[in-house]
Amino acid sequence: MLRRTYILCISIIALLASCQKASNAPSVDENVIAFGTVPAGNTRAATLINNSDEEAFRAEPFSVYGDWIDTRGQRHEVFHDVWVSYTTDAKAPTGWIYDPIQHWQQAGDYEFRAYWPASSVVLGTATARTLALEYNILQRNDDMMVAYVSCPTKNNGQPVGLNFHHTLSAVAVKFQAPDTECEYRLKNLFFTSLNSPCFVT
Repeated sequence: MLRRTYILCISIIALLASCQKASNAPSVDENVIAFGTVPAGNTRAATLINNSDEEAFRAEPFSVYGDWIDTRGQRHEVFHDVWVSYTTDAKAPTGWIYDPIQHWQQAGDYEFRAYWPASSVVLGTATARTLALEYNILQRNDDMMVAYVSCPTKNNGQPVGLNFHHTLSAVAVKFQAPDTECEYRLKNLFFTSLNSPCFVT
């Protein structure tokens, strides 16, 4: 009887130890609104764009606007210009963190609109439906990026995968007039090597 009790205690201790070890692995709480990608096993994943700009993208925060649309179709603002930063902290298993943390509602849909870098100037009133931004690519030498996604509440237990795209927000062309008066007629103007624009509405 004593031997049987001893074996049972050892089995319970081994089970508790394995559960504690598993709980140390990074995981995403499906009730917390998270951004990024789901970690595979014990590895962390943080890809929001799939190109060579990933390292530069992680170096600066992006900003998010987000609305919850309830079952009656009413909009409720959840994120308003919230900065989301990349971190190597294990407490943020997807690699992206923001404050304060927001939780999913039980029903309804969500819309998220984001821009990078977060230092871009927001013009007027911005929401998850409409963004107006001012960004000087000549001063920063980085192309502004935008993302939009619509998803159901809890997003099927997955983090929100904001797929960022390069965007051409505006082009200003200036011609310097010579000192002497003269008249020129411009026939053609071409732009080359531009990414397809993803317009922010």
